[in-house]
Amino acid sequence: ASLTSCSEESSEWDPYYSWETRNAMWFDQVADSARAAISAAKTQYGEDWEEHCQWRMFKSLQRSADAMGFTTDSIVCKIVKKGEGTQQIKFTDYVHLHYRGWLMSTEYITEDNITKETKMVVFSQTYYGTFNPATAIPLAMSVSGGIEGFQTALQYMVEGDDWYVYIPQ
Repeated sequence: ASLTSCSEESSEWDPYYSWETRNAMWFDQVADSARAAISAAKTQYGEDWEEHCQWRMFKSLQRSADAMGFTTDSIVCKIVKKGEGTQQIKFTDYVHLHYRGWLMSTEYITEDNITKETKMVVFSQTYYGTFNPATAIPLAMSVSGGIEGFQTALQYMVEGDDWYVYIPQ
């Protein structure tokens, strides 16, 4: 048998240190940016603010709309391109979609093992490199099969929408 002792002190860099706390702070910053942009658009454009603002915040559709909640009960979306579709997606629908999921920006040690760089790591995707609809194969999935924040985003989207969706942990 062999025993190994671990030290409480380590010089090894852990990119996931305090990830829950850092994720909450990061999501709050994204939500604050969205709230500021939405507020400015409402002030300037009134009822037509949505035509002039890329940002949206949606409370999770699995949470009570009447109950006060936390910021993390919501998702934040940035509309890159509005689709031509007219039908909203329902919880019971199946969809074909392309996506790329990133973890929040984190510092990583570079190959020289000395310097750090901040980057977002892809954890899941349906295409590689630059998106090309001619070669990318969409994922077929049930809306109800996605994680809660993804389910909510899909139910606000229409065919052809291209969004960044920020989902808290």
